[in-house]
Amino acid sequence: IDYSWHLSCTLKEAINDCRQNECGKTVVPITKIVGGVQASAGEWPWQGLFLKISALGARIPICGATLISQKWVLTAAHCTVGITHTSLQIDFGVLDYAANEASAKAFAVEKIIDHEAYNNINLLNDISLIKLAGVVTYTDYIIPACLPTADISAGELCWITGWGSTEGEISTDARNILREASVPVLNNTQCSSWYSTFNIFSTNLCAGYQAGGVDSCQGDSGGPLVCADNSSKFYLHGITSWGDWLCLEQPGVYTRVSEYQNWISTTQAEN
Repeated sequence: IDYSWHLSCTLKEAINDCRQNECGKTVVPITKIVGGVQASAGEWPWQGLFLKISALGARIPICGATLISQKWVLTAAHCTVGITHTSLQIDFGVLDYAANEASAKAFAVEKIIDHEAYNNINLLNDISLIKLAGVVTYTDYIIPACLPTADISAGELCWITGWGSTEGEISTDARNILREASVPVLNNTQCSSWYSTFNIFSTNLCAGYQAGGVDSCQGDSGGPLVCADNSSKFYLHGITSWGDWLCLEQPGVYTRVSEYQNWISTTQAEN
């Protein structure tokens, strides 16, 4: 494991601040494989597991989420709209959510802020900010993703992660272990031709393959699509929103995070 990016942290007390400045930097190297495979512990340290806690204490996975700071998380509005925050929890540092992992940390939710113009019919503005009740301490397994300073171009290879179904909507095969896949970003015009009866907005990002077969699916909603720059720093460019019903025949559609930078910063400042 290469700890060289920690060298600027000269005091133990400063390590957490140093990691905050190193958003999107993983300690565990990413396995460069195209197609859905199991992830390794620490590969995607910003990945959150969004859970509902039942009256009997059962942990029910709802969606994915992405850590962007010590107090804030991004997810899809269709995951959060109409849900009371007191019954929710977000776990970070998780690989297998059925296991008792030492790296995993659970956080209650203080506040949910859905985009005020979210449309539940066409999923326009499918983005939500979650304020955590506690403050996240960064570790090798829990690090925020960076927010993009520019848009991502078609053709760039990015990564999607989640605990969702691997066989389509009719399957009940949601897995305990986090999975990963690499997918290329697609041109929105091309994507619109494949989804001719649905709206692809400028605030959407499409990623995947025309032939399908590699995609996010049910249970992955709200999770990250991240793309690395030349220094291997990962930026959150997409939030898993919707796609082909069976997750097999079309690319996936994501909320384009670069379009919401002002909304994110303004909402955080106001709350």
